[in-house]
Amino acid sequence: MSENDKEHPTEARSAQGSEPSAALLAAANEQLIISGLRQLEEADKLNEQLKAEIARRQAAARGLAEKARLLDLSNDAIIVRDVGNRIIYWNHGAEDIFGWTREEAVGQDLHALLKTEFERPFEELIAKLRREHQMSGEIVQFARDGRRVDLLCRWCLDHDAEGAPGAILTTGTEITKRKQAEKALGESEERFRTLADNIPQLAWMTDAEGWIFWYNQRWFDYTGTTLEEVRGWGWEKVIHPDHLPRVMSQWQQSLRTAKGFDDTFPLLGADGQYRWFLSRAVPIRDDAGQVQRWFGTNTDVTEQREVNDAMTLAKEQSEAASRAKDDFLAALSHELRTPLTPVLMTAAALASDPELPTELREQLGMMRRNIELEARLIDDLLDLTRISRGKLSIAPVPTDLHGLIQHTAEIVRSDGLNKKVRMVFTLEAERHHALADPARLQQVIWNLIKNALKFTPTGGTITVSTRNDAEGWIVVSVEDTGIGISAAALPHVFKAFEQGDIAGQHRYGGLGLGLAISHAIVQVHGGALRAESSGAGQGATFSISLGTVDAPAATTPAAARLPAQRGTLRLLIVEDHETTRTVLSRLLSRDGHTVTTAGTVHEALLAFDAARFDLVISDLGLPDGSGLDLMRELQRQRPVPGIALSGYGMEEDLRQTKAAGFFAHLVKPVNMGQLRQLLDQLGPRPEEQMQKVH
Repeated sequence: MSENDKEHPTEARSAQGSEPSAALLAAANEQLIISGLRQLEEADKLNEQLKAEIARRQAAARGLAEKARLLDLSNDAIIVRDVGNRIIYWNHGAEDIFGWTREEAVGQDLHALLKTEFERPFEELIAKLRREHQMSGEIVQFARDGRRVDLLCRWCLDHDAEGAPGAILTTGTEITKRKQAEKALGESEERFRTLADNIPQLAWMTDAEGWIFWYNQRWFDYTGTTLEEVRGWGWEKVIHPDHLPRVMSQWQQSLRTAKGFDDTFPLLGADGQYRWFLSRAVPIRDDAGQVQRWFGTNTDVTEQREVNDAMTLAKEQSEAASRAKDDFLAALSHELRTPLTPVLMTAAALASDPELPTELREQLGMMRRNIELEARLIDDLLDLTRISRGKLSIAPVPTDLHGLIQHTAEIVRSDGLNKKVRMVFTLEAERHHALADPARLQQVIWNLIKNALKFTPTGGTITVSTRNDAEGWIVVSVEDTGIGISAAALPHVFKAFEQGDIAGQHRYGGLGLGLAISHAIVQVHGGALRAESSGAGQGATFSISLGTVDAPAATTPAAARLPAQRGTLRLLIVEDHETTRTVLSRLLSRDGHTVTTAGTVHEALLAFDAARFDLVISDLGLPDGSGLDLMRELQRQRPVPGIALSGYGMEEDLRQTKAAGFFAHLVKPVNMGQLRQLLDQLGPRPEEQMQKVH
């Protein structure tokens, strides 16, 4: 209180009653200030809240913008429509799929724009969506260009704040290509099943482990089974029990190794009968090479097996008949040759006896030549059999064809002289060695010259010549001035039994085998035999072409390398044909050899045990055994050279005689000159190569 107040208390109280005091005013101001401050604080708080809300809304806007951008990046169609079916959002995926831009689509009726096709009525789908709020399924819509679009869709129903339906969000993934592929696959499967049910085979499929899950209709028709009966491994019941273990083993092996299955076995039919089926299965693999399933078929081969069995039986019968024919020819050859042997040996011996009159020796020579001709015809029959069976073999060595021609000419020259046919030899080839079988090639040259002599009349000429062609081959030609060959017959001259057609008639004799055999022999040598003629009455020329080789280096003649000829040999002759044995013994004894004879294997073993021999000459067919067995036994006791005598001369006969221990094989009728040559050359046992001499 101020001094004035103290001094005038009554005035002071009076003043307070009539006007607000300063204290009250101060208090009021203070309250106003506090209230203002509080309002400022509230304003600041509101301002901060406003800033936060603005920031939140800006962030939300950015999020929505990002989501919208992401929605636009989707390849799927994302469409939002209101409950009135009006489009309110349309992303770039929808633009790409359907062809309408966002501006064109927004505001349009969705289903009117896209011509939507539903599997169920639209009202049912909307009702379901309202109940369940979301659903999915497949629909068909159409793009702006009319293209059909298959879609896998998901629909979500959005609600507003009051819970009322607000909008429908649709996401659609185009599955047009998948649907097309599924359709194509379905059509393919349908075609496959149609095809599989109509093929003649019984077809089936399994999983990777071999569990069968499918059979075609043919299987069920044949077996009378159902899928329930034979699914998995139920097929075992229709396989013949004798074959089931093998089939199971092979099928399990195929499953383990992933290699194809192949077997033949009987399957039981609905009629209770078994038929044979060829069963095959192949693995079906994925891109990684892993087996996914197996596809198999069973093909009825019953008739085929019956035909094959019949063909096999026919083949066996044919082969048996062929063997019987060969055996017959061989036996016939043997029977024909055997009686010729003593006649040929006797005629040859007498024809060379200088004490006999010339005329008689000439007649004996004629007999010898005709016997040799008959033997040659027999050999031709056997050679033809070898050719037909593909068993004509040769033993080629470097051979001087000039020497071979000259040697052959000496053999046939007398025939030409007797017929008064002039023979001319012009051997001009500088390279005249070929890799050839001398005996076989001499047979060819002999055939050609004899053939020319046969068809060349008295006073004619035969010219044998050689030359080298541009390739260096040697060409041996036999040209005659005989009856010639017609143009029609020329292509057939090398066919067996065609001689009558070539000559026009059989008045010239012979079987027509020589040229066929000669042609085959030259072919085996890798050469060619050709025939030429200007026609009937114009003569003919036969030419042999062979590749040449260098002449072998000069060596000491074989005869000089052999031991000196033995004046006397101790010989054991084993021959059951008495006349042959007697003549052979007499002729060899006359040559100075000591001869012991035997007619059986037993007699030969007794003689061999009683004395030592330098050589055994044995027939092969003996009354109590085989000459092969005899030679094997003699070789077991003590080795001795052997010469086989036989009317059989096939390759198998030579193989057997060589295996038994003989070093030479003489084919009856035996030529004494050939036998003497072997005896003169007898030295250490020549095991390198079997010698066959006709």
